[in-house]
Amino acid sequence: MRHAPPHATRRSTALRLLALAACAGPGVAWATPAEPAPPAAVVEEKPVFATMGWKRPAEARPGCVAGAVKAPADLAGQLEVTAKFAVAPDGYVDRFEDVSTPAAPEAVAAAVSAAVRSCAFTPGLDPDRKPAYVWLLLPVKVGKPAAKALPAKAQAAADPKAVKVAPVALSRDQAAAAPGGPTLPAPKKKPARK
Repeated sequence: MRHAPPHATRRSTALRLLALAACAGPGVAWATPAEPAPPAAVVEEKPVFATMGWKRPAEARPGCVAGAVKAPADLAGQLEVTAKFAVAPDGYVDRFEDVSTPAAPEAVAAAVSAAVRSCAFTPGLDPDRKPAYVWLLLPVKVGKPAAKALPAKAQAAADPKAVKVAPVALSRDQAAAAPGGPTLPAPKKKPARK
């Protein structure tokens, strides 16, 4: 058995392809290696504010954010930071913003952002009770509260050097005779029995 030379097989393959093209006509598209389809357009879901009929997102453990905030050491007093962020249907926190007026220092805003991202949230629900992508505004107090002035009695009790005066019971005559003392009504006389 004789084999055809290599150039003859190439020629015959080319002729077969030309004949097939002539038979197929001009409207037939030739199969070419498939290119990967362009990625589908990513539709970015935008968070909405919960209105009537919606359920707002909430902390899974109430007080988690306030307890997780690590205030900077140089913070004097207490600040209230209003954090605005979106909670996705799976509870993921996204798009953190500090919307406080005036804006909190950058270090404080970063501490609140880290605290928010460290806590779990239950997602908001739309009116059909399906999880939705919802904005949440959360006021967070950062720092230690300023010392409040104590009432006079509490200050005296707190001060160990304060002189403590015990109340003294006075008779009516002593109370009446004391300068600036209370004025007491005169005792009523009982009618005599007959």
